[in-house]
Amino acid sequence: MKHYLETKYFYCDHISLSDMVDIENFVIDDPRGFGLVRYLQKDALNDENTNNARTYIVRDKKR
Repeated sequence: MKHYLETKYFYCDHISLSDMVDIENFVIDDPRGFGLVRYLQKDALNDENTNNARTYIVRDKKR
């Protein structure tokens, strides 16, 4: 599979429906991260699909 960007340690792709299970389980311990979590879980996919914004999911490569 070709990724948008790939390095030795991570890869990233545009957000997609296949990412939503992981995004629903995404948490940030610091309360200041609430806005990021809310955006990813509620708005990011719609913004991606309507070309209002680009959201990239960055993942560590399995070693």
